[in-house]
Amino acid sequence: MTFAVLITLLVLVLLIGFLLFTNASTDVVIIGSLVLLMLFGVLTPIQALSGFIETGPLMIGGLFVVAAGLRETGMVERVAKLLLGRPNTLSGAQFRLMIPVSVLSGFMNTTAIVAMYLPIVSDWAKRIGVSSSKLYMPLSFSAIFGGQFSQLGTATNLVILGLYIKWSESDQSNWAREIGGGELSSAAEFWGMTASGIPAAILGISFIALFSKWLLPDRVKQMDITDEARRYEVTMRVDPGAALLGKTIEEANLRSLPGLYLFGIERGSTMLHAVGPDECLQENDLLHFAGVLESVVDLTRIRGLTPAEGDSGLHQSRRVLVEAVVSAEAPFIGQTVKQCSFRTTYGAAIIGVFRSGEKRSGKIGNMTLEPGDTLLLDSSAGFARLNKDSRDFYLVSTVEGGRVVRHDRALISGLILLAMIILLITGWTDKVVAVWLAAMAMIGTRCLSGAIARSAINWQVLLTIGGAIGIGQAVQASGLAKIGATGLLDVVSTMADSPRLILASVILITGFLAQFVTNYGAATIMFAIVILIAETLGLRPEPFVFGLMAGAGCNFLTPIGYQTNLMVFGPGGYRFTDFMRLGIPLLVIVIFCATLIIPLVFPFS
Repeated sequence: MTFAVLITLLVLVLLIGFLLFTNASTDVVIIGSLVLLMLFGVLTPIQALSGFIETGPLMIGGLFVVAAGLRETGMVERVAKLLLGRPNTLSGAQFRLMIPVSVLSGFMNTTAIVAMYLPIVSDWAKRIGVSSSKLYMPLSFSAIFGGQFSQLGTATNLVILGLYIKWSESDQSNWAREIGGGELSSAAEFWGMTASGIPAAILGISFIALFSKWLLPDRVKQMDITDEARRYEVTMRVDPGAALLGKTIEEANLRSLPGLYLFGIERGSTMLHAVGPDECLQENDLLHFAGVLESVVDLTRIRGLTPAEGDSGLHQSRRVLVEAVVSAEAPFIGQTVKQCSFRTTYGAAIIGVFRSGEKRSGKIGNMTLEPGDTLLLDSSAGFARLNKDSRDFYLVSTVEGGRVVRHDRALISGLILLAMIILLITGWTDKVVAVWLAAMAMIGTRCLSGAIARSAINWQVLLTIGGAIGIGQAVQASGLAKIGATGLLDVVSTMADSPRLILASVILITGFLAQFVTNYGAATIMFAIVILIAETLGLRPEPFVFGLMAGAGCNFLTPIGYQTNLMVFGPGGYRFTDFMRLGIPLLVIVIFCATLIIPLVFPFS
């Protein structure tokens, strides 16, 4: 065992140990491991950092910006309502999520799909009252299953088929042609994985929906609504011509936000109390709500509703929600919300008021402001900066996620997304170029600002993915991967009488190897091995090649094995072992389906 192999092995043990037994951040552990590999000379800085300029991380960075543009324009909420609906059970929610994701993943980049779905799932989970940790991992795993539907499913399929086509056209494949193998038709290349991929996806998705309630813990808790939570009273007006007109309260999803209560509707001179779910909305209805801050923020994002007390008059691109606690020295003490010239004085409009220890059910405009009242303001980001030291307020802070939605740009952001998908599917331009073209188009058409775009990029995810690719390079460069592959060849040579058992072993070992050297690395390492196995045993290579695709796509066991797992690892609040708990049964399902079905489509002899 060489020094490089020993160091790489020790670094891998340390990495897994830190992820398993400590609360250290994943990106810190991975980058720290990469630094150790450079320190001991296993990798040069260029090799170690090459992962950061791979297609995957570069695409993901742009996709974060595209997803932010969709969210800022309200397109995320529209897509969620169209695709996901309002299921009544956890399993129903998971089916609604996983089926379309798996189908889409069969024909376009899985990373792009998961990146686009992440903000959708975050909002949707809150609306249906489900912990997002019950949905993020199924999102990633369903995309992985979909990658086995066709040649386009994952880049790994393309890599393996490219290696096989190049091999089949060389003289090295003469022995395979003699026994009827060595060449694939165009249909076999494109749909070869479908026969085992679809049954595996059906069984795998069904398993997740039926058993994940026990196998996946609630790492991210649902919104904790207590009696002490701040409950604002907010009045929203139904805009003329809004899509909400004629819909019931239930159909408009105004009862689905947790911690938000519609206690009355003011319609002309009539006040409706105890509003039922079947009450239809009419033009200029004033809807009186009381609810926690997070749900009030979501309420302001609904298209067709605007604050009844007016707004700040600022352009949508500058407007944010701000909280301010009224001090005893404020000049508007003793005045009602309607009476005080708050907007003129501060450049902000009061859209909600919270008063500790007092529950009210009247109009906000008639509330007399008192010291200690917390005001929810429609203002600019500069309000907090200008008034943080003001004697009029005890505390001023910008509300997270409280930017005003640019609904007028929703169609534009949707068209940009559609154009990006077309470019990704057709391959008219490079994938990285397609994604960043869409990202720049989002900024250029003012779907979001440059500042929001910069803050939308999750650098922790990018550091983790780039570092993981570098560690995969170390496993190959040090020779550790070759040692493992040679050991596999020695093992399977004892199974010559059972080709299916050999195929199962190939899938299992490839799947395990892919967790640590990435699926690309596992595919490249194992390809030469499976060809040698087939030649040694006198069997056609096709079933082993497609088994190699199945194994390289089994990225269920660790968060570092695949980019989509890394993308959901942080937002889902998962631990390293959570992936194994759900992933091991899924790996067994893939091995079973591939071992059973692939030899029926591509016989061993």
